[in-house]
Amino acid sequence: MDGPADSYVTIRSYEPLVFIVRQLRADVPRESMLELLRTDTSLTGPDRFRENSINLAARLLTMLKIGRAENQVAARGYLDWSAGTLRELISQRFSDAPILDFTHTRFPKTFDAWSLDSISGLSIEFTDNIADHLLLVDDDTTVLIFHHVTFLEYQGPDNLFPPGFIEETKHTLALLFPQGTFGAPQRGKEYKRKWLRKLTAAAAPCAVDQRLGHCFGTLRAEQRHIERFHYWRDRLVILKQAFDEATPTTISQWWHDRRNGERWYTFWVAILVLAVTAFLGLVQCVESALQVYKAFYPS
Repeated sequence: MDGPADSYVTIRSYEPLVFIVRQLRADVPRESMLELLRTDTSLTGPDRFRENSINLAARLLTMLKIGRAENQVAARGYLDWSAGTLRELISQRFSDAPILDFTHTRFPKTFDAWSLDSISGLSIEFTDNIADHLLLVDDDTTVLIFHHVTFLEYQGPDNLFPPGFIEETKHTLALLFPQGTFGAPQRGKEYKRKWLRKLTAAAAPCAVDQRLGHCFGTLRAEQRHIERFHYWRDRLVILKQAFDEATPTTISQWWHDRRNGERWYTFWVAILVLAVTAFLGLVQCVESALQVYKAFYPS
């Protein structure tokens, strides 16, 4: 814990951090934890340092931005926790019912992270804050994706999140990074795996979980219905709207955009006819030029 960060917390070793984590998992209220830290003579400093120590432990345990850190950069979306248990805070944050209702809407197989980037034109950025998962930022030009696959896998049945939250978050990653496409080698999908490797490499110095795309399988057709999602439904609906409304602007986007098969074939048939017409026109021009040349310079 050495370095500039230890100027803002009371803990200086691993054991006090583990102690606070155990209190958090045991649903000890924040006020009671603060009293416990005050009685520990090894933890010196003002109360705000003890508050920061509790926030630090809560952040490490839940991957949520809890409390505003000193001199924090990009403090968007942090949770203000002043009283009660950590479980109550998380439940309050994720307990709201979905607002958008798109009953019987199903995500097509073409809907994934690659399509959002390469067809819809949305930039993909990874976040360490699970509360920012699937959030559109930067004037709706960038989507944030929580990438910590290992963290999700290690959440047991006694985790601090609401029932079904972790499993649904796994399903969103299976939707955006299906294992059948981004995981095991599959003919015709190598370009998507190369895209993911390039995307994760560009995220440096942020270390992206390398198991992304290799876990959680591929969602079946019935699992891709929007009503199967509760906690992330609103953000998924907004992403699907951006995906459906996007219009290709480059040749590459037109080539990869298979959302409407009829439109795709019509476009490329028109391009082929135009190319053939231009070629035949060029041949006729060359032939006419040769005829004129021969007329003036007969052999």
